[in-house]
Amino acid sequence: MKKCSNCYRCVEDWRDAKAKGYPLINSGIFNYSKKPRKGIKRRGIGMSCPDEISDSMAACEYYETRLNHNMKLWIEKTKQSCKWWFRDVVIVPLGKLRKPLPIKWVVRFDSYTNRIIPNGEPECPRCGEMPYSNEQCVFCGQRFSPENNLENPPKR
Repeated sequence: MKKCSNCYRCVEDWRDAKAKGYPLINSGIFNYSKKPRKGIKRRGIGMSCPDEISDSMAACEYYETRLNHNMKLWIEKTKQSCKWWFRDVVIVPLGKLRKPLPIKWVVRFDSYTNRIIPNGEPECPRCGEMPYSNEQCVFCGQRFSPENNLENPPKR
């Protein structure tokens, strides 16, 4: 039988832990879920969870084990780290080998003054992102030619 106390939404009540002198455990919904310690009140952090949880309560329809939840978080964090590593170690160095291109300047709308600014924002001609650098794009590694860089946009 599924029990509510085994769900990842079942956490320690931090007020009770602080009152009893235990060190606080930060176990929010975006962090890894840790099992509540014995002797501390438990509470649910979900929308349909009760304020106090006991060991004998049956699980609700949103039940998910701590192991499944923590594994999903770990996989997402690992995928993100792998994406950053692949971009920084593979894509950007290969992009540095391409021939330099001039920066493309695009129209920008200034909502504060309610007007359109021609040649208002730089854009990488290869990937379409804002380059954030005069020398090369930080996303794809495309190098830029020095005659039309971020410091001197074309005049119109």
